[in-house]
Amino acid sequence: MENSVTKNFVNTTWDEIGGGFENELQEYGMSIVDDVRVWTFSSTSDAYDMTQCDDDLKTGDVLLIPSEKVVGVADVYPMAVTRHAGHLHGVKEGFKIEDLFVCDISADYMNKALKVARGLATSYEGE
Repeated sequence: MENSVTKNFVNTTWDEIGGGFENELQEYGMSIVDDVRVWTFSSTSDAYDMTQCDDDLKTGDVLLIPSEKVVGVADVYPMAVTRHAGHLHGVKEGFKIEDLFVCDISADYMNKALKVARGLATSYEGE
């Protein structure tokens, strides 16, 4: 996978971004992988919460949580592509993640995002 240079990390509190919580949000950032936005978080709970309140994080963006070995895709209900889901939603056996998106997303971006997500998830297989 080809990476570009975009990466911005933020350390803030939920209260500062309108979440109304006092606890600190751990660092997170975004990079571009094969024309897909990949957001890196320190926990699946932060990833889930940010899909609900960060307007820059869009449906279909990839969620990468190395500390928990989870890779997911943003949606109204953010879903993990890895077996372990953490605080993201899991995809039950027999279902295809492609059929579960709640929000509109172009088929092209969805396919690119799932390819990137599944590629990143291969490093966690068997763990």
